[in-house]
Amino acid sequence: MSTRLNPDIDLSAELLRKSLHLGALLIPWGMLYFNKVPALLILAVAAITALSLDLARARFTAVATLIHGLFGRLMRPKEIPHSKTSPAINGSTWVLIASFLLLLVFPARIAAFSLVIFLIGDAASGIIGRKYGRTSWRISNRTVEGTAAFLAVSLIVASLMPGTERWIGVIAAIFASAVEILPGPFNDNLQVPIATAGVIVFLEYAVSGGISQFFS
Repeated sequence: MSTRLNPDIDLSAELLRKSLHLGALLIPWGMLYFNKVPALLILAVAAITALSLDLARARFTAVATLIHGLFGRLMRPKEIPHSKTSPAINGSTWVLIASFLLLLVFPARIAAFSLVIFLIGDAASGIIGRKYGRTSWRISNRTVEGTAAFLAVSLIVASLMPGTERWIGVIAAIFASAVEILPGPFNDNLQVPIATAGVIVFLEYAVSGGISQFFS
């Protein structure tokens, strides 16, 4: 997400958190390298495992102690459960869930493109927004500076990545930057890449007049 004016973790933790986000670029690479069914199985296992750990740390002290000891400094307050009946899902789990849904619904080339745009743009927005963010959007507490970083980096990535018409990639990057500003209704790790993939499909459908090319 774009950094907020009232940060909930410090800059060093934000840098490490975004480094882990960039490490998730292995996921879109795997989408393109592996056949779709094996890739879906791997993502399903990873997402279920991560979600199970999130649920378990709300109920079992030992699990919570282990996970929070390793990653607690990187977690935002909303990612830390406050009771056994109110589990919290962390950002990495949402990325895995989004990755599975992207590959399940969309062709691998679109799923990978959308995820790369989001992961790199989100890292830029988090770091630049946290360090230089001064002006928030009226509709959310994301910063204009963070969004500008998201847009600039995602436009560069969109112009370099193969598999999608350049003008469609540019529009998708602009759209992703706009969706990233919105406060919800879903976690931005989920809603931004899926919305981006959706707009790519819409644009390609509008140009081609048919849907067959999306599954080629």
